[in-house]
Amino acid sequence: MFGDLLATGSSVIAKASNLGISGLKFNSKKHYGFSGKDVKENIWNTINGKGNYSQVSQLESQLSEEEKSVRLYIEVAPKAGDSFSSLSVYKVSDGEAVTLNFNPEDNKLYLLDFWATWCGPCQEPMKHNQEMLERNPSWEGLAEIIAVSLDDTKEDPDARMREKGWNKITSYWAGAEGFGSTSAKSLGIEGIPSCFLVRNGKLLWSGHPAKVDLEKLINEGIAGSPLSLPPPPPEVGDPCPTLNVLDTNTEEAVALTWREDDGNVYLIDFWATWCGPCQKPMQHNQDMLASHPEWAGKFVILAISLDDGKDEVIERYNQRGWTLVRNLWAGPKGFDESAPQIFGVDGIPTCVLVHKGKVLWKGHPSERKFEQDVDALLKGEPFPTKYQQGEVHLISKEEYDGRIEALKKVYEEFISANPYIEPPTINFDAKLSQTADSHEETQESFIYGEYSATEKDVAASLADKVKDVFPEAEIRVKAIPAEASCERGNQCNLCNAPLTPNDIQYQCLYCDPKHYHCENCEKVVKEGIAGSAKFAHPHSVFVIHPAAQKLDFLKFGASTHEKTEFAEDQEDKKHWCGCDNRNTGHCDGTVAGTRYKCAHCPDFDYCQACQEKYEAKEEKTIAWADSHGHRSWHIMIKLRIP
Repeated sequence: MFGDLLATGSSVIAKASNLGISGLKFNSKKHYGFSGKDVKENIWNTINGKGNYSQVSQLESQLSEEEKSVRLYIEVAPKAGDSFSSLSVYKVSDGEAVTLNFNPEDNKLYLLDFWATWCGPCQEPMKHNQEMLERNPSWEGLAEIIAVSLDDTKEDPDARMREKGWNKITSYWAGAEGFGSTSAKSLGIEGIPSCFLVRNGKLLWSGHPAKVDLEKLINEGIAGSPLSLPPPPPEVGDPCPTLNVLDTNTEEAVALTWREDDGNVYLIDFWATWCGPCQKPMQHNQDMLASHPEWAGKFVILAISLDDGKDEVIERYNQRGWTLVRNLWAGPKGFDESAPQIFGVDGIPTCVLVHKGKVLWKGHPSERKFEQDVDALLKGEPFPTKYQQGEVHLISKEEYDGRIEALKKVYEEFISANPYIEPPTINFDAKLSQTADSHEETQESFIYGEYSATEKDVAASLADKVKDVFPEAEIRVKAIPAEASCERGNQCNLCNAPLTPNDIQYQCLYCDPKHYHCENCEKVVKEGIAGSAKFAHPHSVFVIHPAAQKLDFLKFGASTHEKTEFAEDQEDKKHWCGCDNRNTGHCDGTVAGTRYKCAHCPDFDYCQACQEKYEAKEEKTIAWADSHGHRSWHIMIKLRIP
C-alpha cells in the first residue's frame, strides 16, 4: 500500500519541480480517531510546498486519474506586490457566475472583504465598510468595497445586506463550497474576516481589517501616496525585533532584546487567561522546565499575556503554580499592543522560538516538540526539521482492521459502564515522506485525554486496554484542574422557594456567597427598567437542569468569562460568536440577546431559539450536537445582552 503511494508521490513531485515550486514534499498520512461509539477514518495524501495558484492549477491538470486521489496542500496566499488579475464569484441576486477583472490600467482602488453572516467578528467590519462609504461620497468612481460571502447559500448574504442597509457595498457570493470555493482557495483564505486591497491589477495589502486603518489606507491609495502599513512580521531567519512588555512581578516596563552571540534558547508564548486552548500549552511550559533543571538559565520561556488587565494574569499564575515561566503582559490593548502586532499575532496560542538573535520558528505550539528542539540547540546541533521516531513498524490494512474490531468492543464496554466520561482518543499516524534527497517512513500512535483527578484513573484503565491492542501507542492521559465548578442549591435567593435536584435552577458565576434562583424568577423581566437590572439577576448564570452531571469539572466559568453588567439597553445585542446549530438550517448563525455556552465542550454555543430546539429534543439539532460531542447532561452558561 505504501509503496504504491510512494510511486504516485514521486511522479507528482517531479511534475511539481518542473513548475518551480520549491520545498515540495509528499506525505501519506493515515489518521484514525475514536470518539465515543463512532469510529472515524480519514486518509490524507498531501503535497506540501509553496507556489502561486496558476502553478497549482497547472499541476492539478497534469495529474493522472490515480494521482488525483492526492490532495494538494500548497501555500497559495498572494503577498503585496503580486499580480491580482481576476476573481471568480457569483451574483447574490441570481447566482450567475461572473469573473471580476482587475486590469493593470484600472486606477480604481478595490477593497475585497471575505466574510459570512454566521461569522460574528465579520459583522463590525462590514458595518464599518458601509459607514466609510457613507462618510466619503468623494470615493465614488475612485474606490469600491466588494464583499464576498462564504455562506452556504447566496440568500444568506443577500438577506443580511438588506436587513442592515449595507447598500453601498457591492455584494457577491463565493459559492456553496465556502472556504473550498475557487476564489477562497486562490487567495489561500483560511479564516475570516480577510481583506485585500487591490489597484492596477496588483495586491497592495492583505490581512485582518482590524490590523490597519482602512479608511486612511483607501484615502492614501486614491491620492497615490505611500500606504501607512505596519512593517511585515519577521520571517524565519530574520533578526528578532525588540518587544516592549510589562513584567507583572516587578510592574516595570521591559524591552526584550536579542543578541547574535547569545546561545540561550527563548520561547515566546502569546496567550491569555480567557483562551481555553492556551491553558494546556502554558501548563506544558511549566512542566517542561520543571523536568529539565539542567536547562535553567539556558532555556527561557517568556509568556506574553494579551489579557485586558494584568491582575487576572497574576491570579492565574498563582492558581496554577507557574513559577518557572516568566510572566509578562502586552498591555491593556491586547492584540493591538506592539508586541503581538510586531509578529502579526491574530490568534492564540502563538509561539516563537528565538536563538542567537534570530527567529527560528513561529506557529501553534502543537506543531513542534520543544523538548527535542531545545535539546538539539543547546548541544549546538541544527534545528530539527524532523523528529527521531525510533524503530518503525507500519501496520498493514489486515492488521489494522483486526485492531479496529477489538477497539470497538473495548470502547463500547467503557461507554456502557461510564456514560458520563468521554473516553480518551487514540490517534494512529503512519507517514511516508519522499523528497529528492530522502525517503522516510514514520509512525506515531498516542492515546490522549484530559480529566478531573477523580476520573483520571477510570480513563487510564481504558487507555491500558487500548494499549493492549495498540502496544506501540503512547499514553497521554492526565489530570488537569477544573477552570470552574458549580453545585445545586437548596433555596431560591429571590423568592425563597425550595430547590430540589429535580428542578431547573440557576447559579451565578460570580456572586459570593453563592446566589441561586428558580426557573420562575429567571423568567422575570422588569418593566420600565433598562440594562441588566431588568433581569431577575444581572449576571451570567450556570443553567443546572436535573440531568446535569460533572458539576465539579467545568471548562468555562468566572475565570474565562468576565463579569459584565449593562447600565442601558444595547442597540447591538450580538454576541461575537456563531450558533453551532446553524448547519442544521434552523438559524443563520447569529447569536443576539441571549447566548448559551456549554461549560463542558471546548467551543459550543447556541442562540436562544436553538437552545429551545435542543431542549425540545428536535431530531436534527440533537443528532448534530451528539456528533460534535455535546451531551444532554452538560451544563450551559447563559449570557445576556439587554
